[in-house]
Amino acid sequence: MGDCIDRYMGLVAERADLFAPEAGFSYVVDEARLREASTDEAPLGLLYASDYHYLLVDLIQMSDGAMLRYERFVQRASGRGVVVVPESEDGIVLLQQERPPAGGAFWGFPRGFGEDGLEAHENARKEVTEELSCTACDFTELGSFVADTGVTGDRVVAFNCTVADVAPSVGYEGTLSWRAVSYEELRTMVRAGEIDDGMTLSALRLYEAAKGLA
Repeated sequence: MGDCIDRYMGLVAERADLFAPEAGFSYVVDEARLREASTDEAPLGLLYASDYHYLLVDLIQMSDGAMLRYERFVQRASGRGVVVVPESEDGIVLLQQERPPAGGAFWGFPRGFGEDGLEAHENARKEVTEELSCTACDFTELGSFVADTGVTGDRVVAFNCTVADVAPSVGYEGTLSWRAVSYEELRTMVRAGEIDDGMTLSALRLYEAAKGLA
């Protein structure tokens, strides 16, 4: 378990922003206290690291003084994740992509993890042009959201843009197909349950708010 805590303490030093909550609770970052509380059956620390995420088990002192353990996924890069609502002359562009963690294929907007060294608007341009194989302009930031506050604090920034020459490559990042739909068709798909991807629904609501729609 020491290795997990060693890695955790390294992350505390490298990414202090991940351990500075804005609410009344606090992350325990005292190494001795973490080692005392960590066990083989219930380890604390940085348990897993991939190219994209860390899996942390934190020891939390809640605002009422209670001590609790919480698991959370943290994006490895410091840049913001993005989701883009792309509009072409034929309508709002949707991708149908395989999403193995959710066990199926989902219709949604282009999106991507944050990347070190890229501002959110730069990442948005990168993601939409790569996923749609298109040209893109007129990017507007719509707002931001946290996709699931129960497991992560990573904030995603939503954008709207204009695209042309859309030609997604089937097979790229699990892409099965694509379509351009009117706003009314998009709403019909939502009501019918054909669009149930949380990132897409969140971005759509920010888009509607920005456009003064429903």
